[in-house]
Amino acid sequence: MARNNQVSRIYRILNILEGAPQGLTAGDLHGRLSSRGFEYDKRTVYRDLEAIKKAGFPLDIKGEDENGGKRWALDKVSKVSSQLVFDLKELFGFFLAKSLMTILDEAPFKQDLGTAFQKIEEKLSDKKKSFLSELSECFIFDEYSRWAVGVNGEMFYTVLSACFEKHKLKIRHEDPETGEIHWKVLGPQHIKLLSGSVFLVAEVFDEKEIRAFCLRRVSKAFMLAEPYATNFKVDSNERSSSQNDANLVDSQKVVLEFKPPVNSEVLQCKRHASQHFIKKSDGTVEVHYNMRIDASFVYWVLSHGPRVKILEPRTLIDRVINQANAITKIYE
Repeated sequence: MARNNQVSRIYRILNILEGAPQGLTAGDLHGRLSSRGFEYDKRTVYRDLEAIKKAGFPLDIKGEDENGGKRWALDKVSKVSSQLVFDLKELFGFFLAKSLMTILDEAPFKQDLGTAFQKIEEKLSDKKKSFLSELSECFIFDEYSRWAVGVNGEMFYTVLSACFEKHKLKIRHEDPETGEIHWKVLGPQHIKLLSGSVFLVAEVFDEKEIRAFCLRRVSKAFMLAEPYATNFKVDSNERSSSQNDANLVDSQKVVLEFKPPVNSEVLQCKRHASQHFIKKSDGTVEVHYNMRIDASFVYWVLSHGPRVKILEPRTLIDRVINQANAITKIYE
């Protein structure tokens, strides 16, 4: 715990010094750290400054104040190589991002990303790697979170190449509602990363519209020799618009009917951007969504017991029935 406290103090000292190019004395640092809730003596500040310097950070003495106190100053950048320079917060961000790779264990590009991190890390000094590794250990990530599960790596890079090289693409796709398999020729626009999944946004030629295809449901992809050129484009605002996200995650229309009196949590909690209410004269409330139905939503519906009725879709009704039956069997 004491070691974690030192790491936390050092991170604060680096932040403070970055905002003080003229440098600060140990007394100045002690005062600012104390105001942030760190309670210890000035000697500890000196030990932390020495630890920062030994870790390889560009820390040096830059003159004195009017009382003869030495001003400690920090160069805002840290060279990784002659071509690559990070500031200190970027270095922290680098190690934090590397720690987040645990959620990519089943993603098709996990190995490539790991190689990229390794190449950058090899350029860092041993002292920097050791120090920043200790900092990264202060973060814990949900071991059950996974990203891009079920996406075939070879297929993913075929789709990516088609987007980059602007060639038409032929895919074998499973319809999320019917389960039917279709072959489609597409004009690839871009790949979108959303809610832990990977989507291809593309022009569907026979339907004359832009659609999103979850790559988890694409089993085969072939880049065709024919170039793709069209004015049918998704603009930059639409690419990032949360309003369109409902169309990307195997979304379905969901309608729930709550009996009166309706729990305030239902009325006040917004579970999805598409959510809207229809209040009826008898006190019942219909809640409408256009969203992906995941396990957490099924459990949330179950938590309301007999006070909620699913009007649609049938797939949600079946999932709730299956869960309810499983619970009943425990007590038989």
